[in-house]
Amino acid sequence: MPKIIPISELRNYKTALESCDDGEIIYITKNGFGKYAVLPLAYFEKLQAKVNLMAKLDMGATSVATVDEWLSLTEVRKEIGDLS
Repeated sequence: MPKIIPISELRNYKTALESCDDGEIIYITKNGFGKYAVLPLAYFEKLQAKVNLMAKLDMGATSVATVDEWLSLTEVRKEIGDLS
């Protein structure tokens, strides 16, 4: 279950952030509405890697969609050599 705390609770930030040390994301509200999220650095780095991968996959999908002519396996091997 996500931990949701009001921003006023950050006055004692050590107590508020202890659950973040357990790998949990903390959602911080301001005036009753979601405003911020605090998450462990390892989780953030994984999230960033996933976003980068999705962007590269999208670039590849776009590239494939715009190609008019495909190379045969023989032509690819001539271009880059046999990888086995």
